Amino acid sequence: MFGCLIIWFAQAWAIVQYPKIWRRLVQHRWGLSFSRPNIALPLTANEKYAWRKIFDHDPRFVILSDKQAVKDWIASLALDVTIPRTLWCGTNAHEIPETLLEGDVVIKATHGWAMNIFVKDSSYDPARLVNNANSFLKKSHGNIHLEWAYLNIPRRLLVEEVIRPTSGDLIDLKLYAFGSHVEQIVLISKNEQGRAGAIWEKDLDGQFHMLDIKTAISEQIDRRPLPKCIGKALELASKIGADFDHVRVDFLTDGTQLYLGEITIYNLGGYAHHTGNIIDTPLNRSWDIRRSWFLRSPQKGWRKAYAAALRRAIDHQSRQMLHFDGGEASPLSANPMNVNGKWI
Repeated sequence: MFGCLIIWFAQAWAIVQYPKIWRRLVQHRWGLSFSRPNIALPLTANEKYAWRKIFDHDPRFVILSDKQAVKDWIASLALDVTIPRTLWCGTNAHEIPETLLEGDVVIKATHGWAMNIFVKDSSYDPARLVNNANSFLKKSHGNIHLEWAYLNIPRRLLVEEVIRPTSGDLIDLKLYAFGSHVEQIVLISKNEQGRAGAIWEKDLDGQFHMLDIKTAISEQIDRRPLPKCIGKALELASKIGADFDHVRVDFLTDGTQLYLGEITIYNLGGYAHHTGNIIDTPLNRSWDIRRSWFLRSPQKGWRKAYAAALRRAIDHQSRQMLHFDGGEASPLSANPMNVNGKWI
């Protein structure tokens, strides 16, 4: 009974302390439904993202979300993957050496997303470039969707080499890793009609097949096969994700060569498109939050009691399920406080 009460307390605390996260979860999942999302005992992928923002403050998330620090972290793993070179890193665009801007480069902010300036053929307005780049340092993308890791990244600018494909065009590969298990692949490309994409999901035989649905950010389905380098991409994502409950590992590829893009902690700001609100999906079943930092690290105060109660609830439900894809725990039942008629 105490476990039930502490989970209820954690839910109430989360709603009061993080009303913005709660409102977004309600808006995206439930609409006008009278059912309430469950943050303290998350059932769906979207609830797990909300839970991660509020409770699972893994210090490594800050490193993985930092566009410069993640390069050093990946390099320390000694993986066979190409990382775009950083040519300069600093806190004032005035200090970027002019010689670096004589070729094709991209200027990025280390602490967020969609803050990029592409310089091509040495064509740029110096004053406008400096003003735009320095304006990035005034923004905090962590405040938009309360993505905790972004709030703690030192604000810097970096100048990075532009990746040139050896043949064809570059495409994005986004691999959803749950521990060492990769459950989903998203391919994004661009053509004359706009952005195209494809979602590939693993079936019961362990083979990936394309779903007949568009991605959240594409206007059409890209029906090309997965690139030849997909095996290596899966191997790298498995190694990178091995010690985490869930990360998204992004690559750029021309079909043969792989380049590490970024590691994403909060997919689309903490939202899984199409299936994020459904309990019984392969992606959600693969996400075992018992592998999270919060449930594997000592907690203090009421969080210690809450972590113990949450783990017991997940352990109890996992024993009720005969088959589970990828992770160690099953999805929770629709009424997690009352499993098989017994209070947890």
